Amino acid sequence: MFHQGHLCYTMDILMEYVLIKKKRKKKMKEMPVRWMKGAQLFVGLQMYRMMRMGKSLQRQESMNKLKQHLVEYHEI
Repeated sequence: MFHQGHLCYTMDILMEYVLIKKKRKKKMKEMPVRWMKGAQLFVGLQMYRMMRMGKSLQRQESMNKLKQHLVEYHEI
């Protein structure tokens, strides 16, 4: 599948974002709204990209398995 580090990195951002959202009432003055929106967009894009990558990789893997299966079948 995709890089574990990449996933962890994205999860870190997500967790940070969630924490920020929880503390928002206190921190809203310190945190610019534009930054929040940017982080949200960035995380969304990352997740979407990873999902797309994962799907295409899975599809390729299943195709390869199928091909291998056919080859083995023909050899018998």
